[in-house]
Amino acid sequence: MSEVSVLIELPNKENKSVKLSLINGKLEVSQNGEVFFSRTLENPTKESEMFWTVEDGVIELVLKKREMEIWKKLFVGDEEIDTADIDVEPITDLSVFDDETRMQIMKMMSESKHRGY
Repeated sequence: MSEVSVLIELPNKENKSVKLSLINGKLEVSQNGEVFFSRTLENPTKESEMFWTVEDGVIELVLKKREMEIWKKLFVGDEEIDTADIDVEPITDLSVFDDETRMQIMKMMSESKHRGY
């Protein structure tokens, strides 16, 4: 729940001359100097913590969410997905998370209790 992975197929299957930028929620991907993907994220991310790889003509981009939540859509203009069917595994051992993530989980658990979930 703290990250989201995005797969983007390259127009030219070569893994060369690929550039990716994420500034103020706007994701742009170019190859050989030509932008072929330009979309704005629906939700905020920790832009400095993103990472990506290219393999077999596909970019795998991993984005760190600012807030630990299930997103209903990835990009502005996308249709919302029904998140009711998403199975989230219960978290039993918070010690595996860093301090910031652990605090977010505890906050969410507390809020859920107050709402009666």
